[in-house]
Amino acid sequence: MKIKRSNKKKHYIYSLWILSLILICITLISCRQEVIPKPNAFFRIDPDTSSYQSINSNLPINFEIAASAYTVNDTNHIVSEWINIIYPRYHATLYCSYRPANKLQNIYQLLDENKSLVYSIKAEQITAQNYTDSINNLYATLYQLQGNTATPIQFTITDSSKYLFRGALYFDFPIRNDSIAPVLDYLKSDIIHLIETFKIHNQNNASHRRN
Repeated sequence: MKIKRSNKKKHYIYSLWILSLILICITLISCRQEVIPKPNAFFRIDPDTSSYQSINSNLPINFEIAASAYTVNDTNHIVSEWINIIYPRYHATLYCSYRPANKLQNIYQLLDENKSLVYSIKAEQITAQNYTDSINNLYATLYQLQGNTATPIQFTITDSSKYLFRGALYFDFPIRNDSIAPVLDYLKSDIIHLIETFKIHNQNNASHRRN
């Protein structure tokens, strides 16, 4: 009988040990922090210094852009010639086109067509700011499109008779204007610098004044 009681006691102790081990494991598992996936982060916003370079192309125009940007010429279009300004640091491209007036479309028709394109874009609000260089007969309009729109900034430059130069800013990914506001401010300042340094070949540097 003593042997049987001893075996029962050993079995009881062994069962108690197993139960304790199970409770400890459950406690450890329950104390683990829940793993929550982190949202995709936005790129670090650290604007470049105000350093510029002059852009000369096969078109009768030139202007200045940020030194950190570069251009790609595209002359495959029939009615206009394109200069794409790439901002690799911000994953953005300013698509610019030079379109001369002709017998089929005068400059006013080109301007109306561009204005219709701008205001056909879905945006919460569109504001226009005008720039004038009366000495060199150059006129520009900067459009800012508010909200989560595909193109937050566009512009036009014209001499009111012979040509229309326009640009539209696009990012390589869907954007939220509130999250990239510092980048938009930097790119806007660079576009304004483009407008203010825009000139026709064989003309003196333009001196633009905001209306």
